[in-house]
Amino acid sequence: MLSRSLISRCLCCGATQLTFTPVLWESLIKDWELSREEVDYIDRQQGFHCQTCGSNLRSMALASALMSNFKFLGTFAEFVQMPEVQSLHLLEINEAGSLTQFLSRLPRHSLGVYPNVDMMDLPYESSSFDIVCHSDTLEHVSDPVVGLSECYRVLKPGGLLAFTVPMILDRLTRSRHDLPSSYHGDPKMGREDFLVYTEYGSDAWQQVIQAGFEECRIVALEYPAALTLIAIKALKSDNDLRFPQLSQQELTPHLKRTAMEFTGERFIPQLDGIIKYEHLHRYGLALDFVSEAAVLDIASGEGYGSALLAKGAASVVGVDIDQDSVSHARTQYSHLTNLNFLVGSCSAIPLSDASVDVVTSFETIEHHDQHEEMMQEVKRVLKADGLLIISSPNRLVYSDEPGDINSFHVKELYYEEFLDLLKRHFQQVHTYGQKLAVGSWITSLTSSNQTKIKAYSGDVKAVSNRVSGLPAPLYFVAICSDRVEPLLETLDSTYLDPSDDLLVHLRKDWRADQAALQRSQLELVDSTKLTQQQQESLTEVREECKTLQANLEGAHQQIRSMETSKFWRLRSLWFRFKHKLG
Repeated sequence: MLSRSLISRCLCCGATQLTFTPVLWESLIKDWELSREEVDYIDRQQGFHCQTCGSNLRSMALASALMSNFKFLGTFAEFVQMPEVQSLHLLEINEAGSLTQFLSRLPRHSLGVYPNVDMMDLPYESSSFDIVCHSDTLEHVSDPVVGLSECYRVLKPGGLLAFTVPMILDRLTRSRHDLPSSYHGDPKMGREDFLVYTEYGSDAWQQVIQAGFEECRIVALEYPAALTLIAIKALKSDNDLRFPQLSQQELTPHLKRTAMEFTGERFIPQLDGIIKYEHLHRYGLALDFVSEAAVLDIASGEGYGSALLAKGAASVVGVDIDQDSVSHARTQYSHLTNLNFLVGSCSAIPLSDASVDVVTSFETIEHHDQHEEMMQEVKRVLKADGLLIISSPNRLVYSDEPGDINSFHVKELYYEEFLDLLKRHFQQVHTYGQKLAVGSWITSLTSSNQTKIKAYSGDVKAVSNRVSGLPAPLYFVAICSDRVEPLLETLDSTYLDPSDDLLVHLRKDWRADQAALQRSQLELVDSTKLTQQQQESLTEVREECKTLQANLEGAHQQIRSMETSKFWRLRSLWFRFKHKLG
């Protein structure tokens, strides 16, 4: 089943001019015996591309996989400018799609192109590269395991191999050595380097392990059209570093940069599901207000939100009370030159007066009880016409009704309390509600430059084009200002991550709950049967006891009858007489 993401911008250069052109030809489709669904996703992999830099979905997938190892959220063009990436030794085997134009900006980039460089006999010293990458090359290598083994050899311990191959996922890998010749590229040219030796299927990872790699995983930008294989050459010991000249504390970035631990208090980018939707939606809507602005993101936590805002703002300062979070954010997002992180609190913001245009405060106010002090500090650092965008959980719906207590929350607010607090400090306050709700979507099957979407609401009696109100929201979101002119901006919006369909998660959870319920029901049936069997056995034992009791009573009755009989009295006299006779 196809699972297409609505990619709205190029992950390599950031451009939004994306288009699609089919690339497969009939003879190749016939040679490979491709189904219509397979044709669709392979065409999309190769033919969906950026009109600006030329990157197709395959190149974007490889770029995305490389960036994911650094937890990097920007474009590939920005990624290669990171100081820690600039320090890496990277080998590109043949041109990795359109990525060469970006990889060539790395000072230690090496490009090996066939026939001058043969993947099965790489002309490089062992353990000389931090990263090796290639794209749709392996299928043209006569012995791919040997080729992968060479990649393993030239990688430093802890090094990373990232590559793509065209995979047909409903079949297994097969060699074409005994099949008619098949070529990629222009079928009329028949060049040797276009000759296909291997058709890859869902078991493509096996060759990676056979080549000596200790770890292999698949990164999916879009399933099944955009898959990348990542392989790691393991460190042999604590002293076996990828950079011999560096100390243990200076491991290469994709080993050193680890995800921040989730404690339940701060959201981190590795989380999926409802919590991701809630947090990213807030920062997404804030992007409309920060263009070329000086921004303060109070309680910035892991730093992902400040980094998102920095994509459009002139400058962003993330402030958090936790030193470890600030240190992590500084390292994680050091590539963004217009972003800084400082240690501070809501009641003591380390910025000068009237220094920012916008303050964002998401999931902050409930974590302390110094609400007045916070508002005073926000007003102090905001310029006269500045904006505050703030969220707060709805205490009635969040805590009271379900009877839940969030141990990280110090003081939650009811709507009246939240509104009263904001109105005491700002002339204009517009409030909104936020919660997860199920709806129906109709959008283009491919990416679109459309930024507005219609909303419909109603029932079987009437449906109209309008934004429905949101009763009983889980969170309140407000935009506040002291501007003289009315606030015309609106926060009415929706958020959707096409690569992480929340409904799919909920359905999986529901199915898991249903399966657990069915197991419990079966266990209950088994327990009931066992109880019934035990009850029946107990009844039988009781019946046997009653029978034995009756038999015992009968025996006692017989004994009493014997003792009162004439024979028994004569017998007693006889024994007494015999006893006297001695």
